[in-house]
Amino acid sequence: MARRIMEKNGKPNILSVFGREYEWYHLNFLDMQWYYFVMLFCLLHVISFAFFGAVYYITMEYHRLDFLQQRNLTCFFDISDIFAAYLFSLETQQTIGYGSRGISDVCPDAVVLMIFHTLFGIILSSIFSGTFLAKFLKSGSTSAVRFSRKALITMRNGSLHLVIRMADTKGNDRDRGVYFNAYCVQDIIYQGENIPLQIHHMDFGFQLDGTNNLIPLLYPTCVSHKIDNSSPLYGIGPDELPLVRLEIIVNISSPGIGVFDSTSYTQEEIIWGARFTHERVLSRLPNIIFIDFSQVEIDRFELDLTPRRSAKCVEKIVFNKLSHSATAEWLANGCLWAPPT
Repeated sequence: MARRIMEKNGKPNILSVFGREYEWYHLNFLDMQWYYFVMLFCLLHVISFAFFGAVYYITMEYHRLDFLQQRNLTCFFDISDIFAAYLFSLETQQTIGYGSRGISDVCPDAVVLMIFHTLFGIILSSIFSGTFLAKFLKSGSTSAVRFSRKALITMRNGSLHLVIRMADTKGNDRDRGVYFNAYCVQDIIYQGENIPLQIHHMDFGFQLDGTNNLIPLLYPTCVSHKIDNSSPLYGIGPDELPLVRLEIIVNISSPGIGVFDSTSYTQEEIIWGARFTHERVLSRLPNIIFIDFSQVEIDRFELDLTPRRSAKCVEKIVFNKLSHSATAEWLANGCLWAPPT
């Protein structure tokens, strides 16, 4: 059996293969582990200190012969060896400036070198400072969102709905609302062409009709997708569901943060004819509302009497019943014409 595209914990099972020329310089600092990020930060700074220190020392030695007859002229003050040049490089890049070591105005190339070194230090520090802040915000913004392990198909207002329950165990500003996005990845055959991993967008919402994807997370909330003629599940019934190969990928995003939680559901994790129970998840006590965020209660459901037919078949049945009912009503009122059945 093929592996799923995304694990239940939101980790993708996608391996990107690029050319060798791309592998050398493609580094994603935000996804890098903190240990490697700190090691890279230290390594690049130490290397830059050593490199510019060596260039300062070479520049000083290059002009040393020019100033042999003029003892009062020198490119650098208080720099006599390579180690002192390294310290001067460190002080310049980190803008320390202890006061003993410095540069004179008699070597224009050394002045230009120091200007370039200063700009390089500012750029390097800005990159790592911004990356550090972004990584810190990203790691601190991860929520403890829990999704139901199963997705349920139930009947609401004469239509089939795919229902998922989710809850954020952290109390934070995201309780005001997060955006819920989902899409179905499925292998299809279209006009004789075998199209693998075709993506279909799925509209989810917390309203009973499946609208409004700005989901409040004050307490465990059910979000639903109405299975209509635009849904990838429209022609799939309970008998066909185990035979198809599909995966529903769910993403939760927040303005300014982006996607911060994901999960997925395969066809084996979709239960036909069930609905979530709410008695233990949300209990109204005399003076307080008790909410249970445990995974066991978020997953708890019960079976119902949802028709074991696809949404396409259910629509046809409902349409035929309405048509026959309308015909009987017209004939009972003595009309000579009745709508066609």
